[in-house]
Amino acid sequence: MRSTWSERFAFLILMAVVFAWAAVEAQGFPSRARVFPQTVALLALALVIPAAVRSLRERGTDGVEEPARDAPLDDPLPGSVRRQWTLALPYLAAMGVYLGVIALIGFLPASFLFVALFVFGFGGISWWRSLAMAALFTLALYGLVWALELTLPGGEWIARR
Repeated sequence: MRSTWSERFAFLILMAVVFAWAAVEAQGFPSRARVFPQTVALLALALVIPAAVRSLRERGTDGVEEPARDAPLDDPLPGSVRRQWTLALPYLAAMGVYLGVIALIGFLPASFLFVALFVFGFGGISWWRSLAMAALFTLALYGLVWALELTLPGGEWIARR
């Protein structure tokens, strides 16, 4: 399923707004806590803005400007949108489970589990490579937390002990 130029451009603009908001919002954080979100937001903006400009220059060159509706006019959710949501739901559910597990066991252990299971389940990577990737990711994350002297949520199950 191929997206149209207007869908791609709208997505790029939405991402630019989100990253700009994140950079501005991080201004209110303490100095060490603002380093990571501002760096990520500004780097993301540095990638999204040129992509949006390039998209404007390439408008109409992909052959199809707008797709024909593949659903009756009285259908509030066209088939292409329904297919996109069907494809996105497992990923959204995984993120929801990740947030719930963070609340239960804390950020670092939940991040290890999420990366390992996500890469194994959705990425099709072998279980031992998934565990190795998750371990490296968690170690790098811990190093960042240590270097910035951040306090991460411990989770309900860990906090009770």
